[in-house]
Amino acid sequence: MANAQWFTRVGFFAWLIVSRKLFGIGGNFDDTFFRFLGFGCYLAPLAVLELYLRAKESADPRGRFAMAGGLLVLTLLMGVGIFAFTMFTWQHRLARI
Repeated sequence: MANAQWFTRVGFFAWLIVSRKLFGIGGNFDDTFFRFLGFGCYLAPLAVLELYLRAKESADPRGRFAMAGGLLVLTLLMGVGIFAFTMFTWQHRLARI
C-alpha cells in the first residue's frame, strides 16, 4: 500500500499501451478508469498478496501454478507500464532541452 502512487502511474501507462486509446479517461482524469484505479492501486496489490498467501499454503499444485502464471502476467504488465512511463518521462525531459 505504500507504493500506491507507483501502481497508479504504472497502471495508467500500462493501460495506455494495452488499450491503445484513452478509453474512459476524461479531461479532468475523473472518469471510469481513474475511479477504478483510485481504489485499485490500493486494493489490487492486497488482493494479489492474499491470493499468493492462499496458494502458498495450498496443497493443490494447480493453484500454485495458476498463481505463478498470474504473477508472471502481472509482472509483464508492470514491465510494460514501467517502460511506457520511462519513455514518456525521457521524451518530456528531452523536449525541454
